[in-house]
Amino acid sequence: MKSFVLILLLSAGISGLKAKSLDSATVVIFGKSYTIHVGDTLKLGYGSNPDGSFMYITGMDKSGASKTVVIKSIRYFRSLDLTEIRIKGKGINHMAQIPQAFEKMEIVSINGVTIKSS
Repeated sequence: MKSFVLILLLSAGISGLKAKSLDSATVVIFGKSYTIHVGDTLKLGYGSNPDGSFMYITGMDKSGASKTVVIKSIRYFRSLDLTEIRIKGKGINHMAQIPQAFEKMEIVSINGVTIKSS
């Protein structure tokens, strides 16, 4: 339910909320800490919605599967305890919620390091 509310907020536009821009962020994915930076390269997996679209990468349909993207910005919304990243690649310019996108395997690697559940 929390994820659904966050997706609605993102879809409606959370630009009115106060966000802190970051150069890097540490996220815990499957119990392990990873530090991501603006400029890092990410490999996308597959969308976790039944139709193949992405649940935690806002507005991305299944055509984004397996693409390579770069982190262009990182923002943290303290009031929502939400970290999001802007990712860009060939034909891709979307926001992704982290660590949720990693946990659903919508993003599968950071700078060539594959993220795996234990």
